Amino acid sequence: MRDPYLYKDSNVLQNKLNIKVQQELDDAEADYVVFRLKDLILHPIGGEYDLKHLLSIHEYIFQDLYEWAGKCRTISIYKEEDILGGQSIEYSEPENIEEDIKSCLLAMK
Repeated sequence: MRDPYLYKDSNVLQNKLNIKVQQELDDAEADYVVFRLKDLILHPIGGEYDLKHLLSIHEYIFQDLYEWAGKCRTISIYKEEDILGGQSIEYSEPENIEEDIKSCLLAMK
Protein backbone atom coordinates (compact mmCIF):
# COMPACT_ATOMS: atom_id res chain seq x y z
CA MET A 1 0.00 0.00 0.00
CA ARG A 2 1.29 3.43 -0.93
CA ASP A 3 1.89 5.75 2.03
CA PRO A 4 -1.11 8.14 2.01
CA TYR A 5 0.98 10.87 3.65
CA LEU A 6 3.35 11.12 0.66
CA TYR A 7 2.92 12.87 -2.65
CA LYS A 8 1.95 10.34 -5.32
CA ASP A 9 5.00 11.07 -7.45
CA SER A 10 7.66 11.16 -4.70
CA ASN A 11 8.67 10.05 -1.20
CA VAL A 12 8.14 13.54 0.24
CA LEU A 13 5.43 14.15 2.83
CA GLN A 14 2.46 16.11 1.54
CA ASN A 15 2.72 19.56 3.04
CA LYS A 16 0.92 22.89 3.10
CA LEU A 17 3.85 24.56 1.32
CA ASN A 18 3.61 22.09 -1.58
CA ILE A 19 7.34 21.40 -1.32
CA LYS A 20 8.27 18.24 -3.23
CA VAL A 21 12.05 18.21 -2.70
CA GLN A 22 13.03 16.47 0.53
CA GLN A 23 15.94 18.76 1.45
CA GLU A 24 13.76 21.83 0.95
CA LEU A 25 11.06 20.34 3.17
CA ASP A 26 13.65 19.40 5.81
CA ASP A 27 14.93 22.99 5.79
CA ALA A 28 11.44 24.48 6.00
CA GLU A 29 10.44 22.06 8.75
CA ALA A 30 13.52 22.97 10.78
CA ASP A 31 12.75 26.69 10.47
CA TYR A 32 9.06 26.40 11.35
CA VAL A 33 9.60 23.92 14.17
CA VAL A 34 12.31 26.02 15.82
CA PHE A 35 10.03 29.08 15.63
CA ARG A 36 7.07 27.19 17.14
CA LEU A 37 9.17 25.57 19.88
CA LYS A 38 10.57 28.96 20.92
CA ASP A 39 7.03 30.33 20.98
CA LEU A 40 5.90 27.42 23.18
CA ILE A 41 8.52 28.38 25.73
CA LEU A 42 6.97 31.84 25.97
CA HIS A 43 3.35 30.69 25.62
CA PRO A 44 2.94 27.12 26.88
CA ILE A 45 -0.16 25.17 25.95
CA GLY A 46 -2.01 24.37 29.14
CA GLY A 47 -3.28 20.90 29.80
CA GLU A 48 -3.00 17.72 31.80
CA TYR A 49 -0.08 16.18 29.85
CA ASP A 50 -2.36 13.48 28.56
CA LEU A 51 -2.96 12.26 24.98
CA LYS A 52 -5.17 15.21 24.10
CA HIS A 53 -2.61 17.69 25.43
CA LEU A 54 0.29 16.01 23.63
CA LEU A 55 -1.64 16.04 20.33
CA SER A 56 -2.41 19.75 20.86
CA ILE A 57 1.31 20.43 21.25
CA HIS A 58 2.07 18.36 18.13
CA GLU A 59 -0.56 20.30 16.19
CA TYR A 60 0.89 23.61 17.32
CA ILE A 61 4.46 22.66 16.41
CA PHE A 62 3.62 21.34 12.92
CA GLN A 63 0.55 23.45 12.05
CA ASP A 64 2.34 25.45 9.35
CA LEU A 65 3.43 22.35 7.48
CA TYR A 66 1.04 19.42 7.69
CA GLU A 67 -2.74 18.99 7.55
CA TRP A 68 -2.43 15.95 9.81
CA ALA A 69 -0.63 17.80 12.59
CA GLY A 70 -2.12 16.85 15.95
CA LYS A 71 -3.64 13.59 14.74
CA CYS A 72 -2.46 10.06 15.36
CA ARG A 73 -1.10 8.48 12.20
CA THR A 74 -2.87 5.62 10.52
CA ILE A 75 0.08 3.67 9.07
CA SER A 76 3.42 2.26 10.24
CA ILE A 77 6.45 4.42 9.47
CA TYR A 78 10.20 4.25 9.20
CA LYS A 79 11.99 7.57 8.94
CA GLU A 80 15.72 7.70 8.30
CA GLU A 81 17.40 10.23 10.57
CA ASP A 82 20.75 11.82 9.70
CA ILE A 83 21.54 12.18 13.40
CA LEU A 84 21.17 8.39 13.74
CA GLY A 85 23.38 7.58 10.77
CA GLY A 86 20.42 6.94 8.49
CA GLN A 87 18.62 4.67 10.96
CA SER A 88 15.10 5.25 12.23
CA ILE A 89 13.92 5.57 15.79
CA GLU A 90 11.39 2.94 16.80
CA TYR A 91 7.89 4.23 16.16
CA SER A 92 4.75 2.75 17.67
CA GLU A 93 2.44 0.83 15.40
CA PRO A 94 -0.71 2.87 14.66
CA GLU A 95 -2.95 0.62 16.73
CA ASN A 96 -0.64 1.09 19.74
CA ILE A 97 0.00 4.84 19.57
CA GLU A 98 -2.59 5.96 22.09
CA GLU A 99 -1.70 3.29 24.64
CA ASP A 100 2.04 3.86 24.18
CA ILE A 101 1.62 7.61 24.70
CA LYS A 102 -0.44 7.01 27.83
CA SER A 103 2.20 4.60 29.18
CA CYS A 104 5.06 7.01 28.50
CA LEU A 105 3.28 9.95 30.04
CA LEU A 106 2.37 7.90 33.11
CA ALA A 107 5.99 6.81 33.51
CA MET A 108 7.12 10.44 33.24
CA LYS A 109 4.81 11.48 36.08
